Amino acid sequence: MTAPSKSSLAKLGLRAAGVAHDMAHPLSTALLAAQNVDGKGAAQLKASLRRMEKLLQILRTELRSEPAKALTTSVDLAELSRDIFSGLKLSDQKRVRLKLKGKVKTDAVALYRILENLVLNALRHSEGDVEVTQTHKANQLTLLVNGGATKSKRTKGWGVGLLSSRDLAKRLGYALTIDIKPSRSQARLVSPKLVKQ
Repeated sequence: MTAPSKSSLAKLGLRAAGVAHDMAHPLSTALLAAQNVDGKGAAQLKASLRRMEKLLQILRTELRSEPAKALTTSVDLAELSRDIFSGLKLSDQKRVRLKLKGKVKTDAVALYRILENLVLNALRHSEGDVEVTQTHKANQLTLLVNGGATKSKRTKGWGVGLLSSRDLAKRLGYALTIDIKPSRSQARLVSPKLVKQ
């Protein structure tokens, strides 16, 4: 039996991250709903949901703790864009435009998770379309996630998802900044190294 390649491990990690992300929201909803359930089987249902939540937390912790250098590979940004786009709901796909190309050497799973989270955050908290573009300056690649007018008056601070993205970016040597204004929002992810086109 042959050992799995780094590429197959990266794809497996990508799928696991997607499963963990997709399960988090419905599980939270189920846990909230279960608090109002009474009668036969209610305690067993709540205990089962709490076990699922614990397992999901363990999975997400393990995925976050993977060493970035172990999975460093040449990442095709156009392919990464297609993967993110295909994972969105159809209603969200109509609002998102990803205009990325070229390649960068980094952890494909971590970069996927950062960009996906930034896109979902922009979809959730801003009006109109979300556009992901890139610029090159001083031998660095900057990925920009632009959203429209913000849906709330909150223009400062980091939510849990953005904190996770910032930590992942830091682990990869990237710099992540968020600029939120009433008229627009923008996330900037700046790479540490020269990107070959």
